[in-house]
Amino acid sequence: MFSRRSIRFQLAFYLILAMLACVFVTLFSNRQVSYLLSESASLFGCNQRLADFYSTIERMDNKARDYLYSQNEEDFEEYQKLDKDARKCLEDCKKIVNAKTAQKITRLGYMLDYYYMPLETFRTKGTPQYETDRILLYRGQLIIATATRYYSILADYMSNHTREVQDQWLQQRNILLAGSLTIVFLGLLFGITYIISIDRPVRTIVENIQRMKHENYEFAPPISGAEELVLLDGAFRDMANRVRQNMETLKENARLEQELLQKENENLMMTNLVTEADLRNLQSQINPHFLFNTMNMISKSAYMNGDEQTCQLMEKLSAFLRYALDKAEKISSLYEEFESIKNYLFIQKKRFGDRVKFIVGIQENIPNISMPAIILQPLVENAIIHGIGNMTGQACVIIGASYGENCLKLHIEDNGAGMDAEQLEELQIYLHQIRKGPASYGIKRSIGIGNVCRRLYAFFGEDVEFIVESEEDCGTIVTIRIPAEENL
Repeated sequence: MFSRRSIRFQLAFYLILAMLACVFVTLFSNRQVSYLLSESASLFGCNQRLADFYSTIERMDNKARDYLYSQNEEDFEEYQKLDKDARKCLEDCKKIVNAKTAQKITRLGYMLDYYYMPLETFRTKGTPQYETDRILLYRGQLIIATATRYYSILADYMSNHTREVQDQWLQQRNILLAGSLTIVFLGLLFGITYIISIDRPVRTIVENIQRMKHENYEFAPPISGAEELVLLDGAFRDMANRVRQNMETLKENARLEQELLQKENENLMMTNLVTEADLRNLQSQINPHFLFNTMNMISKSAYMNGDEQTCQLMEKLSAFLRYALDKAEKISSLYEEFESIKNYLFIQKKRFGDRVKFIVGIQENIPNISMPAIILQPLVENAIIHGIGNMTGQACVIIGASYGENCLKLHIEDNGAGMDAEQLEELQIYLHQIRKGPASYGIKRSIGIGNVCRRLYAFFGEDVEFIVESEEDCGTIVTIRIPAEENL
């Protein structure tokens, strides 16, 4: 069984309606034509029966006279048979015409009775033959004489009836034409409505397909109409949802693969950095006991020879190196870091003399927070090498520490060469990459700064701020802001 909302059911329903309408129109038209033909045939038949009546009257009159003179019963029986035929012709005509005309035709039957009366008198009373013959002749001619009048009556009836039939035919034709036009109009109306009911859902489905081709999954509302189209629309929406989910899954997988590849690259870079650091550590830590013993021996030799300055220099260098090696993989403190940087600056003062001025300032009662070792030395070294190293005038490097608003601030400032805008931007991008993870690139002069940043971020987290301010020929200021509330 088909659903009433299916296309097949609706097509079958409309086709059956159209066929029934065509059959009705055809039957109605055939009925009207048959009626007209029947009426025409009846009218012509009535005229023919009237003609048969008058021809039968002539033969009947002849048979009556034959019987009158021969008195042969066979002639009388033939006369009676013709009389019945004549009356039968009248009855047939009366069935065809209307009541008024039939009443006029009935008078001919009376005339037949009137014609038969002399013959009956002759048979029963024996009236003279001559007298009976004269009466029969007169009455027979009287009947024959009515032919013109009755043909005219029948012609008038046929004319009137034909006009009535024509009027009926015109009326029925108008009804048939109106019915045909109504059927055509309803057929067009149903056809257009049905086409629209199919075309609109189909166009909606096509529009949704075009949207899906452009990865737009905001479809038009679900359609309503034929059951097959509703099922097709629902199946398309299910397929589109699966495609969208698959696309999202593929995109997510691609994103995860990209992240995994990036992580692998970062890990590879980290491995390279670790390898490089291990190599440098290996190079800087070759036989440290041998180095310390050698420096102690030089210090004692200088002391024994009365060279106090060389002895003091070797002691400061030995203390600085011991701090660097002992704290390389351990946690230090703010105060220990400043003690170490003072030893480092003592050596640098001997190197540069009065050409460079080093100023160390640390706020009183500052919290002695824990922190990674060797934080200040790489930054001071950068200031000396890249900032004031080539200066011929008075150079100055300031190292300071202050505490306020639950934040420890370390700053290293020099009045050296500084950096232009392009170099500063390159350095800031490099430091930003380190903050987000292992940098994808680096600059040679920033290895020390990068190492300091990585260790600070690893120890304190991303809340640490590393700020570099510089201007060409005006020096550089490096500021480190460490949230110290949780580290007190």
